[in-house]
Amino acid sequence: MILVLIDLGGTVLFRSDKKDCGQSCNYKFKKYQYWWRPGYKEMILKLVAHPRVFLGFYSSMMLKTITPTYIEFMHDSEGKLDAIRNQQKIVLFDRDYCKLMKELDHYKPAMEESYDTYRDL
Repeated sequence: MILVLIDLGGTVLFRSDKKDCGQSCNYKFKKYQYWWRPGYKEMILKLVAHPRVFLGFYSSMMLKTITPTYIEFMHDSEGKLDAIRNQQKIVLFDRDYCKLMKELDHYKPAMEESYDTYRDL
């Protein structure tokens, strides 16, 4: 098996709380607006079609935020992404899998907020 991990935030979706996106965003949840990156659907379909690939998404978002976002992100009018999501072929790694940057001295210079996180690869 090959595990392919994809960072949700900034890679396949963009999230902002800076402005109201009106109708241009793909999804709104709480104070955030989300935009899906072009080609993400095709990439996901290609990856899960491979017999040896196991796909995972990770994010520093909390589970209560990432879950509704993931459900919306993995929805399409043809139902292809919904089928993958419903079969549970993708695993989610939320903020619980991250560590706080302030816990290690060498991450502190990169830290912008006290709640900034990193992931061990």
